[in-house]
Amino acid sequence: MTQLRKILFIIFVILYLIVCPSLILYSLGIMIEPGKKKMVKTGIIYIASIPSGASITLNGELLKSETPTLIDNLIPGIYKLKLNAEHYQSWEATVFVSPEKATPLDNVLLLPNPIATTELSDQHIDQLIPIDDNPFVIVTTGPNTKDVFVHIWDESFTQNILPERPDKTPRLKPLFPASMEQIEGKVIKIYSIAASPYLIFEIDQDGQTKFLWTDPLLGTSKTEDITNLFPVTPQSIEWSANDPRHLLSFQNNAINRIDIATKAIYPKIINQAVNFTSYGQTIFFISEDKTLLKASINTSETTTRLVSANPLFNDLVLRHSPFSKMTAVSENSILLLGKDGELISNLKPFLLADHDIQGFRWNKKPQKIVLWSKTKIGFIDFAKNAQNSFPAITWLQDKGKDITNAFWVNEGSHIIFADNDQLFIADTDCCETKAIRKITDIKKQSGIYYSERAGRTFYINKDTDRLSSTDIVAQYAILHSSNKNTLIKDEEK
Repeated sequence: MTQLRKILFIIFVILYLIVCPSLILYSLGIMIEPGKKKMVKTGIIYIASIPSGASITLNGELLKSETPTLIDNLIPGIYKLKLNAEHYQSWEATVFVSPEKATPLDNVLLLPNPIATTELSDQHIDQLIPIDDNPFVIVTTGPNTKDVFVHIWDESFTQNILPERPDKTPRLKPLFPASMEQIEGKVIKIYSIAASPYLIFEIDQDGQTKFLWTDPLLGTSKTEDITNLFPVTPQSIEWSANDPRHLLSFQNNAINRIDIATKAIYPKIINQAVNFTSYGQTIFFISEDKTLLKASINTSETTTRLVSANPLFNDLVLRHSPFSKMTAVSENSILLLGKDGELISNLKPFLLADHDIQGFRWNKKPQKIVLWSKTKIGFIDFAKNAQNSFPAITWLQDKGKDITNAFWVNEGSHIIFADNDQLFIADTDCCETKAIRKITDIKKQSGIYYSERAGRTFYINKDTDRLSSTDIVAQYAILHSSNKNTLIKDEEK
């Protein structure tokens, strides 16, 4: 018996000496790498999907947990991930795990399977005109005011406003009532502002230019002829989404302020300008000496000051002015698109792209910009490059055919874009290789729109020429960002 106790004691001591250090090392995130017999510090992967509850396969092995979850104690290296969820397309990616670091994949977007299309019109559509951050889209069937229609997709606005089809989908409504014959004409230009429902139409009526102000959200569209407020045809018109009563018009190198309610015109509040844009109560403009200035218009006296004192930025403005497009993204930041496609900003590195850019779109939180040429589309993440003076473009596609527009999806984690006659979605957050997935076929150069509020994209169907929509992000989907941060912090501790 004594001999047996000695043997058991020795075995226990041996097991203790082997197992206990392993457990301690494991708890500290240190493991013995198989095949190499050396200790390595491990890493972790946090993965969350939209929708949640997707099964996870890691290097071919099905895990017990579902998204969102934390996969810890991973030996540094390359891992193959695959997510599966019922009624959704599978998602695959190759992920690199670094020692003592968390790899967050917190915005994995699963596309429906199959991708369903809902037709929203009975008639053939020529063009879709996106009006950013609004619960409606404008479409046209021809060049004239009688050919302009509105589709209000938000149910809170469609009640008792638009007639419904048997499938409960609201029909298109003519934007201008047929009874208003005096406003018939050819549409020259449509002025709109993000998050503002009001539109201004510049039309040609028997050789005369007229301006029509309209509110598409009213049951019977409210339309007003405001031509008399523009003694000279303006080059551009802007207003604040928070103050639609006051317009800013640019003509003859001067900016006028217009009060729609009182029909008052305040001429030349800023003079000797060659370009302008606005943000809230701040006007940005290029002076005749090619200097970028800004002025506040919420005071009785307009005072101007430099946007930036940086000589490198001001030299770029001097050399590339005038600009084909100016967009203010805050009261202190601006984007300038040159005539040769150069994109300049007072955000470093100032010259964001040196040629061929045709369009761009800003994402406020986190600060990102998507930019595209005819054949290339990419983005710059200013948030991730906060400590880097020279954030670079991450190109997603460089072999496109005819890229015409793009929208941010899911708070900047993805980008929807139109290329030729197809609609694609690209991942900007996950992995070194950015996946691009096709959504559907669309009518070429007909316009697209994505509503972040609805998680839905609108387009003209390639086969039917009808206004259609597809849900991209389920409205009930909720990101588990708080859970993610807690899990990662606890694991890193």
